[in-house]
Amino acid sequence: MKQIKQWELVAGCLFLGLGLGCIFYPSLNADLFFYLVAGGLSISAGVFWFQAIRKPQGFMIASALICTIGAIILWMHRLESEDLIINCFAFYMFFNMFCEGVQWFLDVRDRSNHVWAHALMTVVYGFLCFFSWFYKDMDSRILMRLFGIYLLIQAFQMFNQIYAFSHPQSSRSYTFARWTALPVYFVSVLPSLILRYMLLNKMKGKKADYSERKNDQEVNLRVFIHTGLKSEHIFGHMTFSYQGIMFSYGNYDKEEEKFFRSVGPGIFFTVPANIYINNSCIYEGSTLFEYGLHIDPQQEAKLEELVRDIFNHTYRWYSPIEQDPLGREHFHKYESDYASRLSFRTGAKFRKFYSSQWKTYWILGDNCSLFASDLLSQIDPGIVHKSGVVTPGEYFEFFEECFADPKSNVVYKAWHSAEVPSTLYPTLA
Repeated sequence: MKQIKQWELVAGCLFLGLGLGCIFYPSLNADLFFYLVAGGLSISAGVFWFQAIRKPQGFMIASALICTIGAIILWMHRLESEDLIINCFAFYMFFNMFCEGVQWFLDVRDRSNHVWAHALMTVVYGFLCFFSWFYKDMDSRILMRLFGIYLLIQAFQMFNQIYAFSHPQSSRSYTFARWTALPVYFVSVLPSLILRYMLLNKMKGKKADYSERKNDQEVNLRVFIHTGLKSEHIFGHMTFSYQGIMFSYGNYDKEEEKFFRSVGPGIFFTVPANIYINNSCIYEGSTLFEYGLHIDPQQEAKLEELVRDIFNHTYRWYSPIEQDPLGREHFHKYESDYASRLSFRTGAKFRKFYSSQWKTYWILGDNCSLFASDLLSQIDPGIVHKSGVVTPGEYFEFFEECFADPKSNVVYKAWHSAEVPSTLYPTLA
């Protein structure tokens, strides 16, 4: 993880330098930043095309095309770099306004306690978008300085995250995640990148650590970061297990999901943990990174209280295969539905929220990572609870740092993959 820290430090210094440049030398910095972005997109396009040619995958090809088109547009319009950057900034503010606006609408509908926070952020992002787009011809230096302030906030967030993740038990993370989302893609795919490295070492015959223990303390709470090497598995999932039962939150009602599966009813399920791990690895093509925590009796009591509260705000929901009396005899009809597959192979029990913050799932708001981190942070203040766009990759990095910290209660880590049968459990999948 030292290399990840180094890259984050470089990114923080880059944001700091560009931010100061935008504030004190707005015209000069616009050209410099433009060439950096154009060059970065060109390099990214080359890397994606190389990967897509070696092993054709829809996700890689799409990424290569997007980066290529972006690089071509930037290089062709290099004489108008300042206006182009301002337009990109305005579009980025519009994207953030849209994400916060959707979460605001969902919170109003679900009567959540977070309504005013999302409303405020929607207004702020809307103002920045409007100002950037309609007043860019007045004095572009003002907008570049505004962009510089944004980059300085990003740099502060990055440095603060490095420190907080390095000292999880003795520091506080002052998150500006609602304002800063530039590295989201990187931290989203971070577990996938680590997985590629580990499997590459295995194929080359090098030693790969499948499990490590920091001390002899009992593990009574387990957290799992899910990842994979292709399609949606790259962006991951986050679950936790207590007393042998896995808890997972997500968008599992296929009939009710909207906007390309990004919005849907909030549903969580419980399932025997070891059976679920084997199923995820063998049938779903995922790899799970596990982190074992030791929590005291008071924290266990708090966790059990929170779990009871979840049950009090949900009702039993049945997957399509369960709704069909002859469903189990015709599994092939329901195999494309994840909830049905999980129910058939593991006996998972689903529950749908009828109230509370989690009534509606939103991939860029109330998602699996936010659900798990919100619950875990209530029983252990040492677990950083972020806001805004939260991804499983961020918590992969966080728990790696916790395991390395002698003061942390993360005492065990392992990973599970069908590529390494010894990492699975001697139970039915």
